[in-house]
Amino acid sequence: MQYLVNVVHGISDQLKLMPEIIVSYGVSLDSAKRKEIAIEYWRNFLACFNTAYPQMQKTNTINTYRSFLAAHNINFAHGEGRRYGLSTTPERLGEYKEIMLTPEQIEKINRRLENEGDWEAWSFMNIDLHTGARAFAMASMSWERIAFSPLFRVEQFEPKVKRGDWCLTKEGKWWVKYPTEECRTVVETARERLPKGRRFLFFEDVKSDRANALQASYLMSRMAVRFKKIFLELDRDSWLNEKTRVYALGDGVYFSGHPLHLFRHTMAQYYLAATNWSLAYVAGLGGWENTEVLNKCYGGIPEHIKAQVAKSIHVRFDTLDLSTTVRVVHI
Repeated sequence: MQYLVNVVHGISDQLKLMPEIIVSYGVSLDSAKRKEIAIEYWRNFLACFNTAYPQMQKTNTINTYRSFLAAHNINFAHGEGRRYGLSTTPERLGEYKEIMLTPEQIEKINRRLENEGDWEAWSFMNIDLHTGARAFAMASMSWERIAFSPLFRVEQFEPKVKRGDWCLTKEGKWWVKYPTEECRTVVETARERLPKGRRFLFFEDVKSDRANALQASYLMSRMAVRFKKIFLELDRDSWLNEKTRVYALGDGVYFSGHPLHLFRHTMAQYYLAATNWSLAYVAGLGGWENTEVLNKCYGGIPEHIKAQVAKSIHVRFDTLDLSTTVRVVHI
């Protein structure tokens, strides 16, 4: 709710109008006229937004504005918002599919965390770089859900995937992963360096699901602040591109960045490259329900790889004997 309020506040500041004026609150107007006024204000805001932040997605801002209008009985039929720039369909799907931390950045961050003895942040980042888990799945990890033998196995809880499992008051899915030996080494280091005897990796068990959920949320916030500070202190030229830097740090006005989700993007990029773009394997390891989202939003097969594959495939339509490749079964 606070996030929604902040977005409405930002829109009002940009327009230099009180929120009640946008929705004609308390003014005797019919619904069509109120809607027309609200749309005009949105168009004015959109013109400023697109000029200041031409590369930024507006989906969250659109959803907030439409919710604000709906709360004051200004609604849009299905598909109607598109003509006013108020479509809630995410625009530019896959805009961030190529972002990641560079090897040099990862090495520098690791060296800093090791020198500072911050094994909590070190463990959070490095386990995430190998499992691609979302923030809550990382924050709520428990030792009882990690097996080192006979096969190394990690289970992480993904509340975004509603599948009837429950963890710390949230519904989701326990995702069973079989990470690499490099990940095993990272987890063994975490077991050695983090406080002993705890049920959870990153906080003490207080014997209440609700309280533990709050602890996980607090840890996520703390980790986001920690890594955002580290990212801010990286050399600006070290970023892969400006889009990646803005994604990690935010723009200072409309959103605060996604420093933890950048690890998920990074995992996708590195593991796809290491497996010769095996979408199915990486989707299973990283916790994507299908390869479509992974391919579209986190790292599809690059054009030069497609070209290489094409060179190794030979299909000759003039010599293919279909009679030897198709079997007809009579029952």
